[in-house]
Amino acid sequence: MNVARKTGSEKDTPPRAPLTHREIVLVVDDDEQMLRLVRRVLERAGFECVPVDNGHSAHGAAVEWRPDIILLDLMLGDTTGDQILAQIRGDFRTRLIPIVFLTVRSSLKDKVEHLLAGADDYVTKPFIPEELVARLRAVMNRSTTTRDLNPLTGMSGNSDILREMALRLANGERFACLYPDIDAFKSYNDHYGFLRGDDVIKTLATIILEVLETNYSPRHFAGHVGGDDFVILTDPGMAEAIANEITKRFDDAMPALYDAPDRARLDRVPGAQREQPAHAPGLGFDRDRDRGTGPVHERGGACFPRCGGKGGRQAHARFEVDPGPPPAAGKVQLINGLTDTTRC
Repeated sequence: MNVARKTGSEKDTPPRAPLTHREIVLVVDDDEQMLRLVRRVLERAGFECVPVDNGHSAHGAAVEWRPDIILLDLMLGDTTGDQILAQIRGDFRTRLIPIVFLTVRSSLKDKVEHLLAGADDYVTKPFIPEELVARLRAVMNRSTTTRDLNPLTGMSGNSDILREMALRLANGERFACLYPDIDAFKSYNDHYGFLRGDDVIKTLATIILEVLETNYSPRHFAGHVGGDDFVILTDPGMAEAIANEITKRFDDAMPALYDAPDRARLDRVPGAQREQPAHAPGLGFDRDRDRGTGPVHERGGACFPRCGGKGGRQAHARFEVDPGPPPAAGKVQLINGLTDTTRC
């Protein structure tokens, strides 16, 4: 996975070990003997194994460790693998982690039901060690090539973004949709090259995920449309605070994205207008939301104009609230950044 693994605040999760370059498998099973057996098999195959013997701790451990794959028992005392699967798939932090069920239930009906419910594979007990390892590796390979994630950032891609929006609309949910993109990104890419451009995109992706995790809500969702375009879904009441925090962090990160001569041009007397390099990237935010108080138009700091010729370049990221009318029930009002790239 491309998302950084960090220590979280969840309780009752296994103690954190030093980071390694091995793939991490989170194994959830309430049978201690089975946990020891699986751990021995996986570690011999080169994996790092994180055992969890309590179904209630599984989701927290997944958030804590961000494993490459989860091996999940179906029957876990007073909780079930199905409930854990739903928790993991419903959390933007863990929804794309592949999950393989490991269970004694071997009927075709059980296999079909759980595969259709979102599991990536299904292994029955007793298992053959070589087959278990092969299935885990095959699922991980598929998840990095064909699953709905962006290969550069590891975030949800277009298909998953559209699915999530359609699901929320079908359920009649009210939510804010934020659309961050990087202004003047082509100029930066042309000057520094695409590898440095990828670093800028990954910087923004990291900032988005960090801000959403710091201000966690189960209704958060973040995806990478492609290039320098991202989508964030969140509670309407949290949207502006999240946009402000992301733009502030991106402004703070900007100087490190330049070479020294260009960076020196940003170091002006405090309070004075910064001189921007012609290839300076800036963060633009369009926000679309369900409004009941009339048109709203806000700017956080100055902006780089989207049209490139009007108003000159300025120094800070900014966000705008789409001032259009609220969408009709059951409809989605597309974000300006998706539908009108020439508006300043």
